[in-house]
Amino acid sequence: MIARVVEDLRRCGLLWKGDRVVYHRVQILDPAYVIYDRFRAANLPRILEALGARGIHSAGRFGAWEYNSMEGAMRAGLDLATRLAPSLAGALRPHRLSAGGGR
Repeated sequence: MIARVVEDLRRCGLLWKGDRVVYHRVQILDPAYVIYDRFRAANLPRILEALGARGIHSAGRFGAWEYNSMEGAMRAGLDLATRLAPSLAGALRPHRLSAGGGR
């Protein structure tokens, strides 16, 4: 499964030919959705603030502790990347997505 995922990431242009995957882990999440309880509303803002104060940015289904679709989780990740991009500009290599991949 890992080999197929890596190949698909190369094919769609998210990994370049010289890139290496240095860590991978397959995990089944059960349940694969966030379960709200009576403590969530009161505690979530404090938890996210504490994480943010330590430079930890939470996004997506589990990171924001909210139920949303896979598309919503991906959008949250892209939105976070967009917000962080200016502060990371010097640390990132140029990257251009292409339909054919093949880098």
